[in-house]
Amino acid sequence: ITASVSTPSNRFVSRLTNVVDRLDEVGFTNDQVDRAVQSLRYETTFETALDWLCLNMSTLELPALFTDGDLRQDLSTVTTADSLTVLQESASVSEKADSPADNILVAHPICTNECGDDLAEVKQDDSEKIKEEERKRYLLQKYQYDSEEDGDGDNGGGGKVLSQTKDEAIGSLSPEEQHLAEEEQALAELEADLNNDANNYMRSKAEIKQLQIQTKKMRQKVKGLRKKAERNKAQNEIHEQPVREEAKEEVEDCGGGLFDLFAKDDDDEEDVEGGDDKADENTSTETPKPLLDFTISKGWTGSTPQTTLDEVLRRQKLRAKYTKLPMNSGFLLTIDEKQPHQKWEATATDFQKGSSLKDYLATQALYSIDPTLPLYQIFPPTFRGLWLSWVNQKKAEKDEVQKLQDDVKQDRIDYLVSLISNVQLYQADGDIAKTKYLEDVQRNEYDDQNGDATNEDTTIICNSSANWDDATNATDDLATNGEWDAPNNLDVKSSTTCSAKGRKLQFDFVQRQSTKQYRKMKASREILPMASYRDHVLETVADNSVTILCAETGAGKSTQCAQYIFEQALLDCCGDGVNIICTQPRRVAATSLAERVAEEMCDELGNMVGYQIRMESKRSARTKLLFCTTGVILRRLQDNPTLDGITHVIVDEVHERQQQIDVLLIILRQLLQTTRPDLKVILMSATMETKLLSNFFQGAPLISVPGRTFPVSSYYLEDLLDATGHVIDEGSRYAIRENHYHETASLLVTTRGGEKRKEVVDLSSQVEPREVSNAYAGYRMSTRRSMGRVNEEVINYDLIEDVLKLITSDDGHHSFVAPDGADMSQGSILIFLPGLGEIRALIERFDGSRLLGNRSRFAVIPLHSTGSSQDQRRAFLPSKPGCRKIICATNIAETSVTIPDVVCVIDTGRVREVRRNKKTSTSVLVTDWCPQSSAKQRQGRAGRVQSGICLKLYSLSTAEAVMKATNEPELRRVPLEEICMSILASGFAKNCQFFLDQAPQPPTNESVQAAVKVLHDVGAIEIHDNGQQPVTPLGRHLSRLPLDVKLGKMLIFGALFRCIDPVLTIAASLSSKSPFSAFANDAAVAKAKQRVFADKDSDFMTYCNVWDAYSEAIEKGTSAGRKFCQENYLNHVALREIGDARRQFLDLLCGIGFLDRIAMMPNGSRIESKRLKSCSFNHNWKRFEVVHAVICAGLYPNVARLEQSGPMNHSIWHNEERIYFHRNSTNATKKHFLSSENWLIFHEKFGTTHRTSVSTTAFVHPFALLLFGGSIIVKHTERTVIVDKWINIGMSAQTGVILRELRKKVDLLLQGMIERANSHDQLDSSMIDGILNLLAS
Repeated sequence: ITASVSTPSNRFVSRLTNVVDRLDEVGFTNDQVDRAVQSLRYETTFETALDWLCLNMSTLELPALFTDGDLRQDLSTVTTADSLTVLQESASVSEKADSPADNILVAHPICTNECGDDLAEVKQDDSEKIKEEERKRYLLQKYQYDSEEDGDGDNGGGGKVLSQTKDEAIGSLSPEEQHLAEEEQALAELEADLNNDANNYMRSKAEIKQLQIQTKKMRQKVKGLRKKAERNKAQNEIHEQPVREEAKEEVEDCGGGLFDLFAKDDDDEEDVEGGDDKADENTSTETPKPLLDFTISKGWTGSTPQTTLDEVLRRQKLRAKYTKLPMNSGFLLTIDEKQPHQKWEATATDFQKGSSLKDYLATQALYSIDPTLPLYQIFPPTFRGLWLSWVNQKKAEKDEVQKLQDDVKQDRIDYLVSLISNVQLYQADGDIAKTKYLEDVQRNEYDDQNGDATNEDTTIICNSSANWDDATNATDDLATNGEWDAPNNLDVKSSTTCSAKGRKLQFDFVQRQSTKQYRKMKASREILPMASYRDHVLETVADNSVTILCAETGAGKSTQCAQYIFEQALLDCCGDGVNIICTQPRRVAATSLAERVAEEMCDELGNMVGYQIRMESKRSARTKLLFCTTGVILRRLQDNPTLDGITHVIVDEVHERQQQIDVLLIILRQLLQTTRPDLKVILMSATMETKLLSNFFQGAPLISVPGRTFPVSSYYLEDLLDATGHVIDEGSRYAIRENHYHETASLLVTTRGGEKRKEVVDLSSQVEPREVSNAYAGYRMSTRRSMGRVNEEVINYDLIEDVLKLITSDDGHHSFVAPDGADMSQGSILIFLPGLGEIRALIERFDGSRLLGNRSRFAVIPLHSTGSSQDQRRAFLPSKPGCRKIICATNIAETSVTIPDVVCVIDTGRVREVRRNKKTSTSVLVTDWCPQSSAKQRQGRAGRVQSGICLKLYSLSTAEAVMKATNEPELRRVPLEEICMSILASGFAKNCQFFLDQAPQPPTNESVQAAVKVLHDVGAIEIHDNGQQPVTPLGRHLSRLPLDVKLGKMLIFGALFRCIDPVLTIAASLSSKSPFSAFANDAAVAKAKQRVFADKDSDFMTYCNVWDAYSEAIEKGTSAGRKFCQENYLNHVALREIGDARRQFLDLLCGIGFLDRIAMMPNGSRIESKRLKSCSFNHNWKRFEVVHAVICAGLYPNVARLEQSGPMNHSIWHNEERIYFHRNSTNATKKHFLSSENWLIFHEKFGTTHRTSVSTTAFVHPFALLLFGGSIIVKHTERTVIVDKWINIGMSAQTGVILRELRKKVDLLLQGMIERANSHDQLDSSMIDGILNLLAS
């Protein structure tokens, strides 16, 4: 079955014609153009055609304008089969390819030096032959014309009229015309060589000047030959009929030069032959030849051609000479016999009596000088008509030639259109092989039908793997694989029948209630404040879709609310139809609550009560009450967007307003308003803005439950200093540092004996002590002075030790007492610290203490989010008799978890949060003061089981004046890149702005757009005109990494290009504090010590040098590492954090499949530095150009251009902004930069009112910008590639197009890794090797 495609529109044909003309102008052959059009079809534009030609033509086949001149040999190896294994499956496949379009980056093989010259010579000969044939064919078409009548052909006086048939004209080109054509061809080649920028680049100025002179001479010679040929032709084609006396036709005044045609060669002195040629054999000779009448009436008073010619020549200091022919038969006109001159001849026998032969010759001369001049307008009518007849005849000839050219061009366009449109569609077995045009049409129609889809579309990408709650590799995230029994949305209260399974669950639960263990647990539960609100909670939940439960600390909401709903369903014989999910913001809360609820229900954990967290779960097909992190339910929503099978969703700790909690609230509201109005949602928190959430869920009811806590006494920093006697001296690391530029001085001291000696004195000790504040009048003088010096933002580990020694002393005498005088000698001590680094630092100090390091008396337990569940459970287990627990925890111990035996809390008041670094445009962890609400929660941890004390390492004034009341929602205070990436990758929305605008307290438009811009700059998403933001293959991988997207991209590319070890160090260093310590007193010594690690060109490699040296030291032990840092003025805590980040990043890359954990850790142990350096993923760690290219991929668009005009005379530009090296950068002190150091990357940019500086810099190859930078625009004819509309890189179009195509191949590689479960194949490795070779070239 065949079908024809509709004829292309006139608009497309016009566009195609323009494209073909422009391609012809820039030097492509007809065959090349035809192949490009046939391949591109309806996508043909000038730019797409040039792209196709640059990709599919070999270097020597392309015009020189599009290649690299003398670098053609080197560049050809970039596009040939032997070096671009990166771009093809194999060399054999590329040689057998039927069409270049099959493998778009495979160019034709090119011989190297051994055969290059011979092949080029053969190609040149063939090209010359083709050009010669085309030139002759064009000239034949130009000078031929068809006679409509096979009759007359007459000669006019003094000239020849060409009157030949078409066939005779083809075979009878005059020698002058042939000579002119040859010289024109030579001139065209000479001008092409002169205009070849690539060749001129390699020529000297003298060679270029000589070539210009040679071209000018040739141009003058051709111009003379052309004028001579046109003049002879005009004289030979004068029409024989008398010219009308009153010529009415006019021509426009075209202007133009006058006398540029007088420069002639000596070979052009031959005169025009007379009119004695024989007429054509087919022309009748019987008709007598009429005489020409060129008489001037006696009444004519205007100018004559003769006087006009004399005037024109006189201005040029030339003269005309009229010479009589023999026998008075006519006149011969010559101009300036001393110069190369022209001749015009007129015989009297051709003219009527009284005709002015001199005026006739003058008219010919003036027309020969410049036919565009309007001189004829002042002539007598006969000569005016003569001039116009020549003009019209020339115009007719020109139109005829143009018509022939247009016909040829139209035939070619028709041929190209036929290649595109005349395609048959074959139908076989019900499938039609559609052409690309039809596919495009159908795609456009589909886009038109679906392009208006709103962002409310919640279609979920089932195979997406966005990172929710660090849920990497959580393959068992509540998957709908039969482990959950679908209850058909059964409502507990409305059930009127009981299934057999429901009755069985009811019977088992009733039996369990009669056990002694259950009655004991029930007794302990009934003393909780929530017990008296049980019925009220159940009724409210049953009658409303959303219920808000605000219960203060100790009320028991987290354990009891879910139990009440589950127990009532069991008693109502509906246990088989209920499925409850209770979300928690932290893993430790989910696991501890599941264990506690299972214990209270006298059930085995994992049976009816279970938990699900990242990479760990304890549940079964019988589980009906599941505690999980917020990220787990978000992952469930990807696979099950309507939460089929779930009857209740309980969101705990809503007051924290984490990003994921707000996203969950948006989705739950959408479900309630659309597909799941039967879903029951319960929001719980100790303190929250109830009115805000109630309005968000259309007036949801509120239940308030009082708490149950014991009183806690609070002691602030001034109390701790006073009780312990701890003193903070001037210059202490815990004191506020002041800038003393001259802290010491040398003085000459004269002794009694008159001797002089030099003495160095400390000026800071000579000044008067500062005035003591009266703010702490009731405290010791030492305390008052310490409070005037203390820097409360620095954690005072010495003070923590002093406090612990005081409250754990054997005598028990201290001023820290509980409100009711409760015994404080027993029970656990909970210390709140901002992060893991501080926890480790404090534990190391405890290990070095004789008292606190005694493990028989104290069990020091870390509690943080990165610890395993087993390690976290140690904090909840009772300690051995005679041993007190000291729990060093982050803010995960603030809410949800209850450590039952805590009686003392030491609160540093600090918390670590993710913030946007404006200098680097990246997300960083910063340490800041926690809000007052969090401080209250921390204080309450000491009063869960008895009254206690809270020792705060900050002053009362800081608590009241500095700490905020509450934190804003995370959506309003943290960078949004990660959450936007997860939203788009999960399929929750197609536009971040529309989705986040639905939050209870939406973020600002500026913050959302800034996040979208970062994602787009990194290449994680695309931005379409219809507002949609689809995720790229790179974005799919980045969505599974819970870290800044720029660092994530850097790590992914570091794994791909096998330089993972230095990239791990650099990424960890950029995300942590600087490893260099700043010592005010020893600044010069510190800089000298640190300068040993500096790389001369790259601040990034300096980080690697520091880490490598520290790694060698730390292998000898922790004390050796600490000593190394002290000797070299390095920050030991920062280096420990860098090591932790390296391990975390490594685990993440292994988790998403970019690294092989088994290959690096064959025994399952921790990865050693030596093993990592020698593994296959680190093969290129010494190739700095590759490492810097990977860094460029992550930090882009932090790129700047360096312009150097001399030593110490350079400027740096970021787009149009002038920037400078910061003094801390290793490149700031360089006096001279290499010619190749034109582009640099930087990490930080910060400025003052006077200048903007960049630090952490390194230079990068332009290829790295092209491969890993922003959008690329190839200016083919300008030999320029533009990245992101401002980075201009000069290179040939062929190189730019190939590099742009390579970027697409990298995206295909990443997409392929998703489809192949993140595994590489041989083609991927070949492509990566090709890119590595490009970066190293």
